[in-house]
Amino acid sequence: MTCAGETAIPVPPPASVLFVLDYFYPHLGGGETLFWELSRAAAKAGSRVSVVTPRLRGMKAREVVDGVEIVRVWTPRFAPHVWFMLLAIPIAWRLAKRVSLIHAAVYFAAVPACLAATLRGKPLVITVHEVFGDQWQQLKAIGRLTGWAARVFERIVVGLPAARYICVSDFTKRRLMRFARIPETKISVVYNAVDYGFWKRDRHCARPLRKEHGWPDTTFVYLFFGRPGVSKGVDTLVAAAAEVRQRLPESRLVLLLGREPAAGRRSIESTVRRHALGNHVLVLDSVPRDELPGYLLAADCVVVPSVSEGFGYSAVEARAIGCRVLATAGHAVEEVLWGEVELCPSGDSKAMADRIVEIARVPCNVPPHTPKYDLATHLQNTLQVYQLVSSATSALGPIRR
Repeated sequence: MTCAGETAIPVPPPASVLFVLDYFYPHLGGGETLFWELSRAAAKAGSRVSVVTPRLRGMKAREVVDGVEIVRVWTPRFAPHVWFMLLAIPIAWRLAKRVSLIHAAVYFAAVPACLAATLRGKPLVITVHEVFGDQWQQLKAIGRLTGWAARVFERIVVGLPAARYICVSDFTKRRLMRFARIPETKISVVYNAVDYGFWKRDRHCARPLRKEHGWPDTTFVYLFFGRPGVSKGVDTLVAAAAEVRQRLPESRLVLLLGREPAAGRRSIESTVRRHALGNHVLVLDSVPRDELPGYLLAADCVVVPSVSEGFGYSAVEARAIGCRVLATAGHAVEEVLWGEVELCPSGDSKAMADRIVEIARVPCNVPPHTPKYDLATHLQNTLQVYQLVSSATSALGPIRR
């Protein structure tokens, strides 16, 4: 991704901004990378920037990196995000005294950010990556009672009072309006950014997966990469693999799975054993970012079986490097990659198996991806939201909730 120092910022940032985030540097996933670049860009443009985030093992409690003050909150190992939500309140309140604007992302970080903004009379911007709504109770892996509790908590968090809400897609915006009753006039859509420089196909070589594992050169390989979370639909993909194996004996499914959540990982591995798929499904740990493109290029198809996606980073990155992608329908991937991916119903292992077999038997030219989610546009649009909020605050005077 282009460094913030190399990206022109046509819109001036606020004089000072406080970010309250569940994840931040050096934990750099897709969303975290955006906040890292945004905070550095604001600091370089002259803004005083502070970030409150959980303290990872081995990290300093406080440091300044590229002009960004990072304050890390210690949390117990048990339920660390819940503890962060509580322990970050006094720290966010203290730091909020000196800032012009507070920016948080759902879920847990939004609570201390909202309290600090309310107590200090500061404008709050909340980024909403995803809204599950009634889908929580459709996730069989967590049960109906847990799903109900998650839905209630989500409804509270995404409905917290804010000056502006940033949604990462129109799909997420519609769900926020539907489930939290947020008026459209308070929502801005700012699409996530993709590191197109990194995901250029000619920068990487396909990993020799077939040779490494003794598979024939003609083996059809379909691949999933990501967290084994309950919303990612990996259980449906594994169930589909049982049928794909019957119809395409020489095919192989590769799962590049994160270690967390551990319960999700164990459940997927148990399902693989239960279906006796050990010779068909290769379960590997997630690989370093620099190695991931090689795995994707080795696959004939990347599968994104999610129950829902607010943006769909894995699908966009796979398409950016030129992979053929099969995704589930009914969420943001259809919007973000309209006409570039093949679709199947969510949660339907039979339909998913049918589409995988069809893809294997009917090769096609993969359509080119249009690189429209660049970092400069993302930064500009986010800073325009800041400017909108700051202008409204100046006109109305200090916020009193």
